[in-house]
Amino acid sequence: MKRVAIIGSTGSIGTQTLDVIQSEYGRFRVVALSAHTNDSLLAEQVNRFGPQLVCMYDREGASRLKTRIKNVTILTGDEGLNEIATLNIDLLVVAGSGSSCISPTLKALERGTKIALATKEVIVCGAHLIEQRFFEELVVPIDSEPSAIFQCLQGDDRTRIREILLTASGGPFFSKNLNWGQLSNVRPEEALSHPRWRMGKKISIDSATLVNKGLEIIEISKLFDIPHEKIRVLLHPSAEIHSGVTFVDGSTKLLCSPPDMRYPISFALHYPARSMSDLKGLHLPANWTLQELPETMSRSIDLARKAIDLGPSGLVSFAAADEAAVEMFLSKQLPFVLIPEIISKSLTQNLDVSTISKVLSNYNAIKTKAFDIGRRLCQSF
Repeated sequence: MKRVAIIGSTGSIGTQTLDVIQSEYGRFRVVALSAHTNDSLLAEQVNRFGPQLVCMYDREGASRLKTRIKNVTILTGDEGLNEIATLNIDLLVVAGSGSSCISPTLKALERGTKIALATKEVIVCGAHLIEQRFFEELVVPIDSEPSAIFQCLQGDDRTRIREILLTASGGPFFSKNLNWGQLSNVRPEEALSHPRWRMGKKISIDSATLVNKGLEIIEISKLFDIPHEKIRVLLHPSAEIHSGVTFVDGSTKLLCSPPDMRYPISFALHYPARSMSDLKGLHLPANWTLQELPETMSRSIDLARKAIDLGPSGLVSFAAADEAAVEMFLSKQLPFVLIPEIISKSLTQNLDVSTISKVLSNYNAIKTKAFDIGRRLCQSF
């Protein structure tokens, strides 16, 4: 029985991970769970899966949680996440959102714990603090595109890659052939309505701006130690081809499945084996199209490539500025089309990101700077 802990158990990936675990409950034991603010759902999960340790990141939420569950150790804040990361477990699923997942992930890797990773900020902001051998030996990506590439590379030499083919569904707007200039009056509820995927708010907005694809370029470049120039983005609205690899001999592997996160989650939970499941797979033959990304859609992706060229400082500022811009948009303080502009004006090469604490400190400083930039942009918009 594989001992599993989940950081971010109440989010989209976390809840779907528990769905997969419940469907094969005899194979897994849930040792610990954590959530940010959703104490009511965390209490339900505790009652269903029986962990003896939980972390409620928000301290007020932890106080409420104490009235809902008994005989369970309740931790809080960063200290709680770090304690979960150092448990004697077989797999840590990192599915939380934001920079708070960086430290526990690094601590788990240092212990030799395998990681099923769905939190992009860990790689975007912390890859320079992680030894490449950890990526090769201990990290299995959960995000559908990095997972697809990881699976395509099984049994093949990573040094024999000619090109990574990274697919993009286009989100709620680009699949309707709307260009960037037509999106000035987009409302948050429209941007959150993804046509293919059920996701959390932050990643849904990132998908709508294609910042998510920029983050994936960064993530893939670092995970597989490949120059970003070898990563090619292709538009694929049906979201059934999740990415692929072209090798030096001209052969291409593509990983295909329905747009359902339970497929990459199941792979990550069972890796290196594959397990029988009740997932039905694709209905073939399929009518698939892949096309080049129009230039009008590439602003966020171009910024991500620039951030890679700026180094770790550029990557931290890219992720932090995006988080601030998304928060402003969701609270209706910022027009949708200004999200990439905030990122552009926040990119910097001058941050000290030599330790985890300095990464987190500068991450928050860039967020504050990005809020200020956003307010000034709104005044002249």
